[in-house]
Amino acid sequence: MIETLDLMLIWQYQDSMRNLIFLVIIYFSCGPDVPNFDEDRAFDHLLTQCEFGPRNPGSEGYYSCKAFIAEKLETYSDTVIYQDFTFQEQMFLTKMV
Repeated sequence: MIETLDLMLIWQYQDSMRNLIFLVIIYFSCGPDVPNFDEDRAFDHLLTQCEFGPRNPGSEGYYSCKAFIAEKLETYSDTVIYQDFTFQEQMFLTKMV
């Protein structure tokens, strides 16, 4: 009888330790690694982009803004990869009565 009680206590202890280890791992893996958002810097970037004027594809404002964004992204990474593509807008003409 005493052996059974000892085994039950050991099992409960092991189960409690497993739960504790799990909780400790979860607690430390959810650290505050999220960078702070600087709203003033974000607003300055917005104002800079607006200074380029209209940014229709192919315009001077488009290429200036593209260079500005690439320059900012290069400060955060080793390589900036451009994914160039073409797009042909399809116009559907409808007859208005």
